[in-house]
Amino acid sequence: MGDFYGPFHAQIAEKTGDLTRADVMKEKSLGVDPQDGLEIIVRTGRFGPYVQRGIVSDENPKPPRASLTKDQLMDTITLEQALKLLLLPRVVGKHPNGEDIIANLGRFGPYLKCGSVNITLPPTDHPAEVTLERAIQICTEGAAKKAEAMKPLAELGEDPTSKGQIVIRSGRFGDYITDGKTNVTVPKKLMVSDVTYEMAVEMLVKKRASPKKAWGKRKKKSDDSEE
Repeated sequence: MGDFYGPFHAQIAEKTGDLTRADVMKEKSLGVDPQDGLEIIVRTGRFGPYVQRGIVSDENPKPPRASLTKDQLMDTITLEQALKLLLLPRVVGKHPNGEDIIANLGRFGPYLKCGSVNITLPPTDHPAEVTLERAIQICTEGAAKKAEAMKPLAELGEDPTSKGQIVIRSGRFGDYITDGKTNVTVPKKLMVSDVTYEMAVEMLVKKRASPKKAWGKRKKKSDDSEE
C-alpha cells in the first residue's frame, strides 16, 4: 500500500500545485457578439452551466447571463444558440386580451408569462424562437387547463361557522375539504362522492378545535432539566 500511495500522493500534490482558475471553474469562449463585439463565454456556475455576454469590469459589473436549457451542453453549445439565450426574457408580443406575453427560461425550464399566469413551454418550442401566434395558442390552452384544474371537485354548501363555501379540492397531497380558511384532508377510505355536507362540517369543526402544531420547536428532554 505504501509503495502505491507514496508516488500517487506525489502526483496529486504536483497536479494541485499546477491547477489554474480554468481548471477549477471551466469556461470557454464561443466568439463575439456581432452586434456589440463583446465576447460570449460559456461557464459553469453554482446552479449549472450558463452563457455570459462580456467579462466583469468597472464598466460592465453585471454582464448579462442566461442558463443553458436541459438539452444543451457546455461543450457543444454554439455562439448562435448562446446569443438566442441571451435574448431572454423576451417580449413575444401581446395576447388578444391586451397582456404582454414574455418568454423566459426559469428554474423548472422554459415558460411563457401571460399576464399573471405562467405556462410551461412544450419541449418542441424554444423561448427565443416561439412565434406570437404559437405563444397565444399555448397561453390560451394553458390558462384553460389551469382554470379547469382550479374548479372544485364538489360544492357542499355554506359553513355554519365561517359562512364560507365548503368545497372539496384536489391538492398536492390529495383531496381536501376547505371553507376558504380551514383545510382538512379527505380520509383515504372515503371517495369524494361519499363526503356529505354534515360530514364536512363535522371534520372542519374538529380541525379548528385541534391544537396548533408548533413547527420548529425542539421538544425539551427530561435530562435537560436540572434536578
